[in-house]
Amino acid sequence: MHQQAPTILIIDDNPENDLLFHALKEETQYAIVIATNGPEALRIVDQIKPDLLILSDARINSLELYDSLRMQKRLEEVSVLMITDTIPEGELLRRGILHIEKPVDLTNFLLTVEALVTVSKMSGERRNMSLHSRPRT
Repeated sequence: MHQQAPTILIIDDNPENDLLFHALKEETQYAIVIATNGPEALRIVDQIKPDLLILSDARINSLELYDSLRMQKRLEEVSVLMITDTIPEGELLRRGILHIEKPVDLTNFLLTVEALVTVSKMSGERRNMSLHSRPRT
């Protein structure tokens, strides 16, 4: 049975991050989808359910977008990684957002993404097992 590569939706409007995301595409087997603004990201998640969301704050309001994405029931359990140097840490902690500060260390970034995708896949598998193992009434 052929398994589909995990999908990562990157929401980023900063060309300075192109090298970082290019490395992610080259160094991994993930399907990478990029949105350059919030409305585009919301349209994309209507069509696909990513395994990981990566939000980078530049000109987009990452916290507002994060809250909008989290309100969608089907995205509640999708892991999120925020790349930021402007959002106060207290705000990130209050929302439980895992984040990496800029400038980004490539090795740390790749390892963090790998861990989050693995966690996302495991939680999805557990959810599928519990749906299939419910007793029939």
